[in-house]
Amino acid sequence: MAGYYFEVLEAMEEPEAIYEGKNGEGIAVREIEEDMAAVEMKNILTLVPELLKVPYSRIWTSYDKEVEVLYINFKKPSHADDSELTDANVIIRYEKGEIVGITILNASRRKIGHGHCV
Repeated sequence: MAGYYFEVLEAMEEPEAIYEGKNGEGIAVREIEEDMAAVEMKNILTLVPELLKVPYSRIWTSYDKEVEVLYINFKKPSHADDSELTDANVIIRYEKGEIVGITILNASRRKIGHGHCV
């Protein structure tokens, strides 16, 4: 949804419809009229089955294009007190022994292969 920040905000403020999510949460929906939005939305929707496998009910992400780092947080605010760097160049961040986020280095160069990111 890169580039559609304000459209997403408008959907939340003035949705065309509101659906109930799996856990009872409200999901605001508004049609974006641009063809590119439909393509991007299709790409995002392909992630849904994988996201539902993640054992966290809330996920926040941000991507720093300059340094090719993807930050994924499972708790906000999070105050990591420990971390480890894996062989796959992923930093796992911990708070009191619980995973609160991961940092994926060289994120743009990763490919999906056999059900996992390489």
